[in-house]
Amino acid sequence: MKRIVKRSGAVLLAICLVMSVPMGFASDAEPENGGYTIDTPYQYPITPGTDEWKAILDHGKKIEMCQIPEDILPLMTTQALAKTVVAYPFLVDMYAWDSTSIGYGVVSLTFNGLQELERRPDGLSALEALRQQEAGASDEFLLSLYLNTIIGEMKAREEPSGGSARATEVYAHTPGSPMESLKGYEPFN
Repeated sequence: MKRIVKRSGAVLLAICLVMSVPMGFASDAEPENGGYTIDTPYQYPITPGTDEWKAILDHGKKIEMCQIPEDILPLMTTQALAKTVVAYPFLVDMYAWDSTSIGYGVVSLTFNGLQELERRPDGLSALEALRQQEAGASDEFLLSLYLNTIIGEMKAREEPSGGSARATEVYAHTPGSPMESLKGYEPFN
C-alpha cells in the first residue's frame, strides 16, 4: 500500500512538473503587440504657457518633471512614444546650441523618451509614418521642423561612422564646453 501511495505521489509530481513547463513558457511569451499596452501619447504634467510652468523657474526641474515615468515608458507603443517625443516641451532646446546635432545630443542625453525611441528598432519608421501623417498640415510648422531634425539625426547616428553622435560625444568631453556640465543649463524658460 505504501508503495502505491509513493508511486502515485511521484506520478502526480511528474504530471505537475510537466504541466508547469508549458505554462512557464506561455507566461514569458510576448503578446503580439510586442508587450506594448499603452497606445496613447503621454500627457506631460506641465506644459509651456500654464501657471504651473511659469511657477517653476528652474529649467532642470522642468526637464525632470517632463520625463516619462519609467513604469510607463516600456509599455508605450512606438507610435505613441513618437507622438510623445515630438510633443516634448524642450525639443526647442535642439536649436539653442552651436548645431542641431549637438542640440539633439543634449536633448537625447536629458530626455528618457528620446532615448527609448532611439533604442526601438521601429523608432525611425514610427517617426517617418508620423511625418507622413502630418504632411501638408500648414499649421504644424514646428512639428514638421522637429520631425525632420529628429529623423535626420537618428539616420545620421545609424551610419557606420557614428555620424553626429560622435560629434556630440567629442563636444561633450571638450573642456569648457557647455555640455561638460548641463547643470544650470537654461536656454529657454
